Amino acid sequence: MSFSDVIERQHFRNIHNCVYFAVKVLDCQFEIISHLEKGTLKLLAENERVTSFSPSLQERLMAVYESSTAKVSLLLPSCVQTVSFQPETDNRSNFPSDKAFHIFKKQRDIFYELLREWEDNHKKPSWDFERCLGSRIRSMMAHLSAACSHSHFARLFQKQLIQMCKGPIGGGASWGDTPDQDVLNMLG
Repeated sequence: MSFSDVIERQHFRNIHNCVYFAVKVLDCQFEIISHLEKGTLKLLAENERVTSFSPSLQERLMAVYESSTAKVSLLLPSCVQTVSFQPETDNRSNFPSDKAFHIFKKQRDIFYELLREWEDNHKKPSWDFERCLGSRIRSMMAHLSAACSHSHFARLFQKQLIQMCKGPIGGGASWGDTPDQDVLNMLG
């Protein structure tokens, strides 16, 4: 089966298939997600879609949640440190066309604009994520039409998430300081 055959089947045209796929990915990545902090593990374990699509994943998540001692540092940086340009994955030669490359650059800029807005406002009591960013995020995601766009954006999102979890560059923790930091260093 070729890549174009998979794309043409459009397995991700409905929300059911998308959620099923997401739960299966979590299931396959259990060894990694089992190192997340307790709050995230609990959210995943209590998610009704995880329970309906993979009861065994839900049970494993609950077990690891109950035995977890992992904590998130409350000393996160006050300003977002963006992921640096990666020439091996981010340059023009990794996109099928100039248009695809420019669309990705625009989406990256929008992503960081939204991330900065979240960083500036998410702790304000009256701030509501959905009301303030929901439609803009959906609009940004709607422009991810090609498979390569999804791939590049997913890589950017993952690297940014890992970098934010690691904290500021040169900010204290080094390899081996904590089990949580070891996992983050291994991932990113």
